Amino acid sequence: MRETISIAFACDEAYARHVAVVIKSIFANAEETDSFEFHIITMELTALSQSRLQQIAKDNGSTLEIHYIEPSRLSEFPESRLTLNAYLRLFIPELFSEKNKILYLDADLIVLDSLRSLWEHPLDNCAVAAAVDSMECFGGSSLEHFRNLGLPPAHAYFNSGVLLLNLKNLRDIQLLEKVIAWFPNNIYPYADQDALNATLVGQISYFHDRWNLQVPLIDTVRFGWGCLQEQAEAVANPAIIHYVTERKAWCREYKLPFQKLYFQYLSQTPWKTESFPAYTLAEGLNRFKEEMDWCYKWARSEIRRKLGRHPQPTR
Repeated sequence: MRETISIAFACDEAYARHVAVVIKSIFANAEETDSFEFHIITMELTALSQSRLQQIAKDNGSTLEIHYIEPSRLSEFPESRLTLNAYLRLFIPELFSEKNKILYLDADLIVLDSLRSLWEHPLDNCAVAAAVDSMECFGGSSLEHFRNLGLPPAHAYFNSGVLLLNLKNLRDIQLLEKVIAWFPNNIYPYADQDALNATLVGQISYFHDRWNLQVPLIDTVRFGWGCLQEQAEAVANPAIIHYVTERKAWCREYKLPFQKLYFQYLSQTPWKTESFPAYTLAEGLNRFKEEMDWCYKWARSEIRRKLGRHPQPTR
């Protein structure tokens, strides 16, 4: 029998429906022999949301457990543009002391392939397996941010939304204590992600970008604004779509890749009857503007392609 894939989320009541969408997308794209156990780490989740999430797992032959963290335990973490929920993943090694590894997923993504290959990615002696963050591709202020963090040039800044965690290794190095000790003199905008990059230098295994295809990269590749070969491969065959900015799949005023899939999977959850607020005029106009802008960029890229001016991916 194949090993059960253990998956952890960190969320509050506001993100419960989005976790449900992720779980639905996992089941929809699983192999017949895949089995799962789900864990949700939270400071606040209603009994109704717990029951709904557990029923989704049960209906698909899986289990889902809720793990509460007292809010007082996060008093040492700084507030940032992100909520304190972002820090909950740091408690995973402590919560799962009997496990050797676990897959952590953010709630703002959609799974498009079986997670088996990602689960079997070799960790060797690394603490974490992750994908390079899209900020690495755009340069500019991001490069200054990496320098401010004190990251060596050889370290590729990784995204913390999809992580395969080597729990034994993380317990051995006392990750939570290291991060807490790092924060007092290091306040940066990406909170736990910055802390993980700063404290885990030299202990990262990188998996293919298709396992954490961050949405800002998709149109960059499609419209021929330059990309690496691995990014082109990821866009051609994505396994996980990750909405890393404030432009989330459920924000209908934005035109986003694979957005229809989010609502397709949402319609299969108990939250399907809880409608979103009606479009405001401003949101409708913004959506129309984005549709027109996308069409213009697509047409321009097609013309460049036919003229042979579309840049080829670099190795």
